[in-house]
Amino acid sequence: IGMDEAVVQDLYDSCTGLGDYHKVEQGKLKYLYRQKDECLNSLRDLHGALQQDSPETGYIIRHKLGEWKVVSQRIIPLFISYHKEPEVATGVVKLLLLLTTRVGLYGAEELEHLRHLQDYKEAFSKSDVFAILVRLLLDAMEEVGANREFFKEVLMLLRNLVSVPDPGKGDAGYTPMRHRMQLSYIRLFFDEGVLDFINFLGADLVLREDVEDQIWAVADIIYHLCTHFDPQDLWQSQKAQSKGDLAELMTRDKADSKLLAPQSSRHGRFGTSMAKATSDGSLSLLSTVNQSDIIQKSSSVLGRKEFRNPLGSDKKQNMFKNPFFVDLGEGSVRDHNQLNPHVRGALDDRTNHNQKILQGYRNFMQKAAEYFSSLVSIMRSTCKGGLSKTVDIGTELNMPHLINYVSWWLEFFRCQHAAQVAEAKKKKAPLPDLDIAMLQGAIDIDMIQFTTARLREFGKEEKFNHSQLVVVLRVLSQQIQTIKEATESSISDTSDCGEILVRHMVKENTLGNISWIMKNFKSSSHDPRILTYCVEVWQYITGLMNKMREKYPKDEFQVDKIRGKYLTRTTTSTEKEIAGLADSRVVENLFHMLEKYRRLSPTMQSMLVELLRSIIQAEPTNIVLFFELTYFMSIFRILHDPLLTNAKNNKKYKDITGLFQFILQEFFQCAEVNHCVFAELLFRKVQEKSADSIESSNNEFAAILSNYEDEGYRQKMERIGAGETMDQVLQKQREMLKGQQPWTEEEDNVLRECYPRYAEHPLCAELLAAELPESSRRTTVQVRRRLGELNLRAEPPSKKQKVFDSREPEAPEEAGAPASPGTPKRAAAEQEEEMLEEDLERLLDAAYDSFPGTDSAGKADQAGPTPASTVPDEATVREGSTVQSRTQAGPTPASTMPDEATVREGSTVQSRTQAGPTPASTMPDEATVREGSTVQS
Repeated sequence: IGMDEAVVQDLYDSCTGLGDYHKVEQGKLKYLYRQKDECLNSLRDLHGALQQDSPETGYIIRHKLGEWKVVSQRIIPLFISYHKEPEVATGVVKLLLLLTTRVGLYGAEELEHLRHLQDYKEAFSKSDVFAILVRLLLDAMEEVGANREFFKEVLMLLRNLVSVPDPGKGDAGYTPMRHRMQLSYIRLFFDEGVLDFINFLGADLVLREDVEDQIWAVADIIYHLCTHFDPQDLWQSQKAQSKGDLAELMTRDKADSKLLAPQSSRHGRFGTSMAKATSDGSLSLLSTVNQSDIIQKSSSVLGRKEFRNPLGSDKKQNMFKNPFFVDLGEGSVRDHNQLNPHVRGALDDRTNHNQKILQGYRNFMQKAAEYFSSLVSIMRSTCKGGLSKTVDIGTELNMPHLINYVSWWLEFFRCQHAAQVAEAKKKKAPLPDLDIAMLQGAIDIDMIQFTTARLREFGKEEKFNHSQLVVVLRVLSQQIQTIKEATESSISDTSDCGEILVRHMVKENTLGNISWIMKNFKSSSHDPRILTYCVEVWQYITGLMNKMREKYPKDEFQVDKIRGKYLTRTTTSTEKEIAGLADSRVVENLFHMLEKYRRLSPTMQSMLVELLRSIIQAEPTNIVLFFELTYFMSIFRILHDPLLTNAKNNKKYKDITGLFQFILQEFFQCAEVNHCVFAELLFRKVQEKSADSIESSNNEFAAILSNYEDEGYRQKMERIGAGETMDQVLQKQREMLKGQQPWTEEEDNVLRECYPRYAEHPLCAELLAAELPESSRRTTVQVRRRLGELNLRAEPPSKKQKVFDSREPEAPEEAGAPASPGTPKRAAAEQEEEMLEEDLERLLDAAYDSFPGTDSAGKADQAGPTPASTVPDEATVREGSTVQSRTQAGPTPASTMPDEATVREGSTVQSRTQAGPTPASTMPDEATVREGSTVQS
């Protein structure tokens, strides 16, 4: 949107009214205004124009001022010359605050706005300008009243400048100096004493109320400083740091030289093979001159699996597709960022600081740790980012900033503790324990629930929100590593606290959500860091669960699984979780990640191999998942890589080679029994869903290992050999599972013959289902429906009134129940509910009949209340039974409610109150519903 020429001229006149450079003594140039009133009026005019700037006009005023470079050529010189005049300084700060605040622009206009902000940041990166700004900030803090608002404006201005990301390669306005502007601010913060001021301000703000915006400003300043520091470097000596860097560079250069070294040439007549000297002095045997040391994968196959840049070009992108977001770039995140070269800054060199800067910021972080827990608690309670669609511009990144802030600080605390332990060992002093009180706000139950809720929200509910998942899994990894150190503490209170936090981490179904992510992960479209963080979190949690199981063998881990609006409580263990992870999709994703062994850290290599081994060992048949030609080609290529064949690297990659040797050994052992296993390499081992599979995948895999002599697989082949096609078999399988398979005359005859024998038995339907042919696979619900269709079963309404005497008689059912195969869902559900209620009544009747005081018909004495001894015991009601109670006209006596022994693990208690409240005595207590039950109220 263009501007009127008169408006442009007025804007330009306001800019020129700020003053200009004039020669002073000895020919020096100094910025001076002509008249003070004219300068103040110009500042007010520019301030008013910026306030009226709106999205409808495309923020054209900001665009013009940035295009004319008003800040660097006029406002900053005016600020330097007249910063001691309060009116001028206040007007300049208000104007700069508006100019440096981010506005809602998108696309090319947003990038242009970012370039202007980077110009403003560069203008303040000079030491004299920054020193004036800091001096104003310190002076304003000591004042009260109106100047307190000025202090807030100066603080927000400093936050805006520090938060502006530096331009990267390929961006407009990029220069080598501007690429590292944040390092200049880091040095200025240290030189001008701003770090002590931030610590004093942060400790003061957490004790006050209604200062959330200032707390977020302080946290943003600290966060954008932390992104350029490796927590380990802050606690590592310069000598050790340099030695580690040199060793890493030498190892990488040696590995690359093997790939880039030119091959020797030899005439083909000289025969079969020749020895070639590589650049590192080792020898390799080649059969031809043109043979390569490394077998390259097909580019088409590799391209389909590799993660592609969503931008569709070589231009690096930022996380959240937001150019204003600054992600963590140092520390443990570098190991994960190596796997995604499309993220900005992923392959940049490490940031190096001199020892003086590191020492100063280490002292700063130690003092900031004193109010870290309170700061995080306030930020979590006031965070408005995430899924909210009504957040203001500039606050939509509060959620990832908070999560990354917690991640960096947890790693800092662990590095600090490791340094303290090393120092104590050196002095032969008692080892210190981790002080979890200082980081309480980052690992307490509220924060764990916050992060696990975000994991479920950004994973399963949103179907992979890539950027959010990366930061959430990152903080989960840091949390569980910190909790792991707490459980290893020698202080019992600290270790007990760590164990409680582990149980809460498992209770929030963290492993279940991670399992879903690994199953649905697509290597070509999802960020590879999601998978590496999932593996890291999984291994740490299962390791802690195993240790706690050794310590408390009889204890179980509770899990709360949310499915829609309902909450189901079950128990779990590492064996159950790994069994649920044994999926062909998971194995494919993990194996593809293992192929990137050159980019993986040693720790991640070990975790991947350990997880694959645990999947193989979960079931004897899981090894068949690896019997595919694609896996064997990858194994051959990796085992012949010079990086692994070199004797010096045997120890580094021994886990990978050991896993591959184990897979090959199991394959050739299977080949001794089943010679057709070589043909099985050509077929994918994709595990089908139960509704689409003839037999379970385990039966098929067991058949491969046993030369197809497995009983289940034999029946499958007989059915196909009888003349049925695969589609017909699958269709019958679906009908059988849905209860839509037509009843045969043989099955009806069995029901007619056996029903009189079991009619009075409490488990009549179960016994009849057992009498049916094995191939029918009828359920008890289907048997009850068929009995009603054959008019073999009569409804006993009197028994309902005997057991649930407070219920009103229900309306009679419509005549002519629908047939089993075509029963509508709603009618079928009601029918099943009635049948389940009737089963319970029959069980209760059997219990009544077994006690004295009842007549031969099994009817109890109606003159008095039912004694407690008449309630059936635990053995009466089997696992999986359902107790459904509806109160319609009055309270239910407490004596009619089942006790703890009545409802076993896995049962469902449903209570519906329609007319009047239910007394407390009729409600089951905490012990009534055991682990695994679902309470729906």
